Amino acid sequence: MKLNLPQRADMTFDGRERWPDSLDNPEYYDGLLWRRPLAFAIDLTIISTVFFLLSIANIFTFGLLGGLIAILPPIIILVLYDTLLIGAPGSGTIGMRCFRLQVRNRLGKRPSHLQAAIGSAFFSLITPWSGGILLMFGLFNNRRRLAHDFLSGVVVINKI
Repeated sequence: MKLNLPQRADMTFDGRERWPDSLDNPEYYDGLLWRRPLAFAIDLTIISTVFFLLSIANIFTFGLLGGLIAILPPIIILVLYDTLLIGAPGSGTIGMRCFRLQVRNRLGKRPSHLQAAIGSAFFSLITPWSGGILLMFGLFNNRRRLAHDFLSGVVVINKI
């Protein structure tokens, strides 16, 4: 795994790197608010299916997979799923790819696995805790970024 670290410890960042401007490129953000929940529904279906198949396999192995199921609750599976797929070259989960969405970092590149893990962990913690209220952040900003997008430093855009 290659880390995107500065070349030198005393290296400064001049701040010229900017997010794509939503007013200059509205096609990046058009329709995100209805497609992101649908993409998550596809991802949740995949994760639920995996967890269900593990439970069925546990029955057929007479409980030998019980330990695996006990240490892999659905939240951990969700975080691993998001981390591995968002940090991958496709820059999105299977649901996001179905709806032609991509996750990008501040430089416009795909996010690192660490950024993907932070975003997914914040999503998994914030959404149930707030009852989904914090997901309404997307209604009040031009880039349709949600609370966990702000906290992890990413933006979701349409694949152009």
